[in-house]
Amino acid sequence: MGIDVNRTRMVWVTVSGTLAGLGGAALTIGAVGAFSREMSAGQGYIALAALIFGRWNPWYAALAALFFGFATNLKNLASQVGSTIPSDLLAMPYLLTIFAIAGLVGKVRGPAASGKVYGKEV
Repeated sequence: MGIDVNRTRMVWVTVSGTLAGLGGAALTIGAVGAFSREMSAGQGYIALAALIFGRWNPWYAALAALFFGFATNLKNLASQVGSTIPSDLLAMPYLLTIFAIAGLVGKVRGPAASGKVYGKEV
């Protein structure tokens, strides 16, 4: 196709690492205020589930992340409108995550080139 595969991979791995670092800094400084043990509260698990639920497509994964984010904030919304649903039940986004991955996704396979080194065949 005319693109340098190694250069493209290096650029996008650098971009993804930068975004992950900014996300960690935002979580540490913005949301929590200080670094503490287990401060992410399993959000990496939900992010991986969003990737699988989105079928490894960036647009679908973003929609899945919005879906799981809404499920995480459902407890706050329900308490504001005076819902009679127990707050302990709404505080479990992992249950929804497991249901979405196990029940709705079906068979999903990751990219074929994931983890493979690019090299020209000799």
